[in-house]
Amino acid sequence: MSALSAVELARTFTDHAIPAGVVGQVASVVRTAGSAKVALLGAGVLSDPDAGRVVLAHLNAGIRAGRSDEALAHELELAADLQRFAGLSFPGGAGA
Repeated sequence: MSALSAVELARTFTDHAIPAGVVGQVASVVRTAGSAKVALLGAGVLSDPDAGRVVLAHLNAGIRAGRSDEALAHELELAADLQRFAGLSFPGGAGA
């Protein structure tokens, strides 16, 4: 994943009010259970179905592109780190 892609992903998550902590938790689940199992949860992967659809879209695109679970987890962690450290925030909260 390029740096620009990581920033775009972090901004997408931020724009949809998905906190960095949640993105990091999804990354941990992807690393532990695998992206295919997380994708099977559908939009219910998060308590907010709209946010779940955004995360799911990234996972499904990665699965279709043949990226490994480790690569997908790393991408999510990178996006979460960017949200935290670049000061990206979402409406009504701080990106953490």
